Amino acid sequence: MSRGLTEKIEFTVACVNEFAQKFGMATADALRYLDSFKGLDYLVNGYETARCQPLELTLEDMRDVCRRNGGLAA
Repeated sequence: MSRGLTEKIEFTVACVNEFAQKFGMATADALRYLDSFKGLDYLVNGYETARCQPLELTLEDMRDVCRRNGGLAA
């Protein structure tokens, strides 16, 4: 596995874990929520931008994407 891919995976896992903690969800529930409401797509497709901004902003962006796609949990 390439270093870039490893870093992307590690960043994604960290963001999902932080999202779960911030919004009071189990990690598995947060992953399902983010996948269902496009927050995970936002994170993966916007990786280059997300990794350069503060984590708190990334988590808020993920929440906003989910809300725009029908998510209400966070």
